[in-house]
Amino acid sequence: VCPNTLIDNWHEQIDRWRPELKGKASVYGVLSLSAGRLPIQLTQRAHKRLAVGVDESQRIKNSAAKRSKVMNEIGKNAGFRYCLTGTNITKGVEDLYSQYNFLDKTILGYNSFYSFRNRYCTMGGFENKQIVGYQNMAELMQLVGPFTDVVLDPVKLPPQTPEVRHVELSAIQKRLLSELKSQMMTEMAGEKLTVDNALAYYTRGAQILGGFFPTEAGVVRLDDNHKLDELVEIVQDTDKKIVIFCKFVAEADMVQDTLHKKGIGCLRIKAKDPTLQQQVTAFQENDEDQCIVTTYASGALGFTLTRGKILVGYSGTFNFEEDVQARKRIHRIGQEDQTKYIRLLSRSKLDHAIKAIADKK
Repeated sequence: VCPNTLIDNWHEQIDRWRPELKGKASVYGVLSLSAGRLPIQLTQRAHKRLAVGVDESQRIKNSAAKRSKVMNEIGKNAGFRYCLTGTNITKGVEDLYSQYNFLDKTILGYNSFYSFRNRYCTMGGFENKQIVGYQNMAELMQLVGPFTDVVLDPVKLPPQTPEVRHVELSAIQKRLLSELKSQMMTEMAGEKLTVDNALAYYTRGAQILGGFFPTEAGVVRLDDNHKLDELVEIVQDTDKKIVIFCKFVAEADMVQDTLHKKGIGCLRIKAKDPTLQQQVTAFQENDEDQCIVTTYASGALGFTLTRGKILVGYSGTFNFEEDVQARKRIHRIGQEDQTKYIRLLSRSKLDHAIKAIADKK
């Protein structure tokens, strides 16, 4: 079971490394869990003659999520269970409960997340409902240690150099952000700012920084967009292959269209695209397309893009896991050259706030 964008990749890897498993191994997307399309009845008839692996198992870290509950039901009928993840524990040890619960409930020995939390987390904050620290860590590590293999990279990778490039806002972006701020102040006059309101304004502001804004008639792209100009300059200044990450699909569309108009080959990693794996293979194997663009949601996990030597964060993300995993697409086993990560940062409080929150995480 893996993220939906990696289904074809898993089929390709199975065919390449274990062709004898063809017809014996099935790959399901993690969204199938939430939708209830995974054949639980089939697993119930397996009588423990079944091995189930969860790739990117941090996707089942929330014990209350439907996908986690379905995965635990499937795990009961499997004789062998595996979790695979290369993602750091970014929230806290509470991330471990659901994953180890899937492997075997007796590892931790708790029937509920709240019992686990009370033992290993220190509560505080508002109404004493927030996790403010951790306790009994040595005990927890002793419990999970025998069931955990930490696979260290046997190859010392060349370094990846981070770089931040500051980009001035265009006049139209300044005007639109000012209008957005005025609109927010007017709408929120006398009212408390809610999380939903804050996220809505953040999203609209981030879209403007990316060079577009949605309307009822469709997406409007800004003619004056210095961030996009800087990206084009980065691409044109090198003959190296480049991977580009965007927050929004509309940004990725805009980047690809702009590079194509400049005569620069640009492939795309896009969810639900039947040619997705072919796009990745083409980037890795041919010299015709210099760039490949994707969003953090679609491309941050699982793909190997080691032909890329430069990774550009066109826009940022609050999600630390996505940010770290995105950089690993070019900085992983198979990379023989030094790589560079370039973050394009608008000279605005909003863009700096996004980066500061991710850095803090």
